[in-house]
Amino acid sequence: MSSWKWNPDQDHDADPVLPRRERRALKTQRSSQSRNEMQHALEADARVAMWLASPLDVHTAQALIRLQSLPDLQRMAIMPDVHPAADVCVGCVLGTAEIVYPAAIGGDIGCGMSAIAIADTDEPSLADREAILKEFNRSIDVARRSHKRDAVQAADMPDPQDLVQPHLRKLATGDGVGQLGTLGRGNHFVELQRDESGTLWLMVHSGSRFMGQAVAGYYDRVAKAEGVRSMIAGLRRDSEAAVGYLADQTWCVRYATANRMQMLAAGAEAVQKVIGGRISWKGTLDVPHNFIAIEGHNGSDLVIHRKGAAPAHAGSVGLIPGSAGTMSVHVVGKGESASLASSSHGAGRTRSRSDARHHVSETDVRQQMKDVTFDEARSRAMRDEAPSVYRDLRIVMEAQRDLVTITRILKPLVSFKATGE
Repeated sequence: MSSWKWNPDQDHDADPVLPRRERRALKTQRSSQSRNEMQHALEADARVAMWLASPLDVHTAQALIRLQSLPDLQRMAIMPDVHPAADVCVGCVLGTAEIVYPAAIGGDIGCGMSAIAIADTDEPSLADREAILKEFNRSIDVARRSHKRDAVQAADMPDPQDLVQPHLRKLATGDGVGQLGTLGRGNHFVELQRDESGTLWLMVHSGSRFMGQAVAGYYDRVAKAEGVRSMIAGLRRDSEAAVGYLADQTWCVRYATANRMQMLAAGAEAVQKVIGGRISWKGTLDVPHNFIAIEGHNGSDLVIHRKGAAPAHAGSVGLIPGSAGTMSVHVVGKGESASLASSSHGAGRTRSRSDARHHVSETDVRQQMKDVTFDEARSRAMRDEAPSVYRDLRIVMEAQRDLVTITRILKPLVSFKATGE
């Protein structure tokens, strides 16, 4: 059961992939149900609460309708950045009482945002930004850490022996160590930003890389073989497998944080090398948006599955990025009960990756990035991450004004991304 191969294209938001039988079923249902009817069906369900930036498209509505049939579903909260993905939509929060669904959060367990301020330095000139981008390319690895470099130890990797499954411990001591401090592809990034006061910030978006996929893949297979069968397989909360999964996914959340801390340290050193500045690590912000936690809501303990949704408990700090060419925000949560104390994790895609590659050109990418310094040689490969394939973050934030309060608005200056081409 431990046989498994890492897919580097699945450590970020992926396009939905459904079995042929389910695709036929969806086509039949779409012909008999309009988008509005599906959205009304969701709104009529007392278990469902939605904060939408725009009406649901057919694909998203149908995917959410399917989730209503999940065994043991107690609550579902839909965020304004919702869009389709494999198994469960990004921007979706599920609350269950007795069943844990590993596939509900997918393979990039612990994916999230980290940020740190860089004080006592001026905004970099265009030449400085180019130099910083080159330093990012030199000091931040994408797929695997170079053994020729000394890793910056800003945070410790969690002990592999804390993992429940022996074969996962072995993977952690090999590929887990090798990938610590690496970015990954897709929508992951390192970005230098400036807030309204002129303070510079470094923001990193990445996750648990190989280890998240390994943990998710193993326990999803266990669920399919031994667990609760439905559109996605589940594990009884009190079962040995569920207890093991919750422990191992928590390890992945810790690993993902350590991964981001390593890149924050490398990125901060790159910025300081070019323009100086002072960093206080005590002010580091870190917010995962892909994880499962047991939380109390309205007097009941629920298994909260957040996929592409950030926690927004009362007073908690959040980091919500826009696209590579637009603003990002820092927020404070309001602890809204109906949203299961959650908010969006970003602006949300409006085009799938494959659709974006057909409709967005290299020229479009360069024009949309405007004054942001990025590697223009990667413009073709960045078509599926162009600003135009994401929602306007201002509209998303307006849609969730009951969930969070904006405390800081940030403008991108330098964007470092890896691509799949």
